[in-house]
Amino acid sequence: MTRTLKLTTLGWALVMVTAYRLLTLIATLSHADTVTQTHKHNTAASVFSWWDGLWYLRIAQNGYDPHFVQSSSQGRQIEAAFPPALAALMGGTHKILGIDYTVAGLLWGFLALVALGVGLVKLIELDYGRRIALTTLMFLLLWPPAIFFGMLYQDGITLAGVVWAFVFVRRRQPVLAGTALGIACLGKLVAAAALVALVVDYLHEARDDDRRYHRLGLLVAGPVVAIGGWLLYAGIRFHNLTVGLDAERAWGHKLMPPWRSIHISADAAAKFTSAGFRAVLYGDFIAIGTILLATIYLAVRKTRPSYVVYAATMLLVLTSDGNTSSVSRYTLLVFPVFLAAALALDWLYTNRRVAAVVTAVAAFAVAVPIQLWLISRFARYYWAG
Repeated sequence: MTRTLKLTTLGWALVMVTAYRLLTLIATLSHADTVTQTHKHNTAASVFSWWDGLWYLRIAQNGYDPHFVQSSSQGRQIEAAFPPALAALMGGTHKILGIDYTVAGLLWGFLALVALGVGLVKLIELDYGRRIALTTLMFLLLWPPAIFFGMLYQDGITLAGVVWAFVFVRRRQPVLAGTALGIACLGKLVAAAALVALVVDYLHEARDDDRRYHRLGLLVAGPVVAIGGWLLYAGIRFHNLTVGLDAERAWGHKLMPPWRSIHISADAAAKFTSAGFRAVLYGDFIAIGTILLATIYLAVRKTRPSYVVYAATMLLVLTSDGNTSSVSRYTLLVFPVFLAAALALDWLYTNRRVAAVVTAVAAFAVAVPIQLWLISRFARYYWAG
């Protein structure tokens, strides 16, 4: 007698993220013998480490160097713009185990992908069941900039921290939730935007707890200590207490109304002659529209209020940053967007099964080629988001 293999929700999540990582790993390594746009020969390591990855490698190898400056059209760019999570993990792993810096970064990136995949399905399954949870993860992995989970970037660490912060809030463990969000902020400071939604969620979960406001302070302490500690360290290391803000401005990040940020980015995109570069920049506008539609849909479907708040808050933050460059990549952090897609597909499957199958096939048919194209661009040092 044969026994059918049945996987749990977490089992399927592990299969999905592992299969995705293997496929993207192979796709990226296929460019190991190519030549970059700067006429440099690629290696099996360099294909994963262009753009921000070069900064993380430098920090992991040498620590934060206050004397290193890279000049650009936007200003003098320094390492203080890059919080320490990934570089610290890479450097620590290299010192303890002797593993190559890039290999260490890729290993931590995979562990972060596993953590966020497991956390995401555990979180979504609480309210919407197994099918919606796994479909949400599927849409996350299909979002073209998901390729950055496999590069020397901090997106995986950041999303894992945010997702587990929501999980711990549901478990009424504010200290762990604050710690998880603090780790996320040490990946990307923008993760602090999740705090508003987490406060909403915690007050909803702990409304029968007389000490909920005291415990709420423990939740808030996590990101406050993490960000405050990082800014203080950077200020001391770079001999300038406002160095963090100065570094962000050097990348064109400064507070302004969303319409102004969008206008600046639209003007910049129109000036580029490279069709590929323009296509990536226009992808940011598609991402903005996607977050907006998802936020409205989640509100109409009366989903968990904290998810609506989180999506809306992130949309406001990402479009008030001085430009919209990389919004498509930052959309990875807005996991309610992919929940909205999963809910919409599930509704379609319940009411129009054939249409749902066609939609799912179309999503794969569009997303997979775009991901392969972005991997090809990134590996050859072209802008991919």
